[in-house]
Amino acid sequence: TYITTPEISDEQATVNIAVTLNNDSDTSQTITLRNIILNKDGSKEAEASQEHTIDAEQDAELSMTLELSSPELWDVNNPYLYTMKSIVEIDGNIVDEYDTRFGVRSIAFKADSGFWLNGRGLKSRGVCMHHDLGALGLERQLDILESYGVNAIRTAHNPPAPELLDLCDERGILVLDEALDMWRIAKSKYDYARLFDAWHERDLADFVKRDRNHPSIVLWGVRINESQDDDEFYKRTNEVAHKCDPTRQTGDRVLAV
Repeated sequence: TYITTPEISDEQATVNIAVTLNNDSDTSQTITLRNIILNKDGSKEAEASQEHTIDAEQDAELSMTLELSSPELWDVNNPYLYTMKSIVEIDGNIVDEYDTRFGVRSIAFKADSGFWLNGRGLKSRGVCMHHDLGALGLERQLDILESYGVNAIRTAHNPPAPELLDLCDERGILVLDEALDMWRIAKSKYDYARLFDAWHERDLADFVKRDRNHPSIVLWGVRINESQDDDEFYKRTNEVAHKCDPTRQTGDRVLAV
C-alpha cells in the first residue's frame, strides 16, 4: 500500500491510496478491494471500494481517493495516527486484510526560512542515531534523547529497524531516513561497496517503498559524501527515490536535520 495526503485543510483532507495486489493462482480472479480509514479509536472515518479482475499470476495496482472530514494532523506535539484497513474479497469472502498506519500532515523546505510542518516553521533539534546499543532498547534510547530535547533523528547509516520508525511515528520525532553508508568506497572487506553498482537502485527502491507511509520521515538520505561523488550519479539516486515517493525531498549528511 502507498498512502499520500496531497490536499489538507481544517475541514477536509484528500487521502490517496494505491494498493498493489498479486494473483498467485493459475486462473483470473475478480476481486473487490475495500479501503477503510479508521481513527485512533478504531471508528470508521471514510470508506471506498473498487472491483477489478486480475489475470492469473499477475499483479495489479488499484488506486482510489477518500475524503477525510476534519482531519487530525500528525505533528511533533500531536502525533495522531490513522489506520487504512485494506480488505480483499472474492465472491463476498475475505481472502486478505492489510493494515497500514499513516498520518495526515504537510511538509516543506523553504530556502529563506527552513523546514515547515503543517504550515508553520519548525526548528529541528536532531542527532545521528547509529543502529547499535541494542541492549539499551529502542524505546529507552528515545526516552534519553527526548530528555535532551531531541525532536529529530538521522538514521546513520543504514535502513533502520521498522520498529524505530513506528516509535518515531508514535512519539512525533522527525526522521531523515538514510539508506546507505558509503557508495563504492569500502570501509571493510565485505561491506556494501562490493555490491553497490549491481544492487543499489533496486535496494534503494525497496527501501523507499518499505518506509514511505511513515509520517515521521521528512527526508530521504540517498547520498554520502565521498571522493568519488559525481553529480550525474547523484541525479540517478535522486530519480530512484522520487519515482517511488515524489512527496519528499532527498538529502545527504550535510542536510541532516
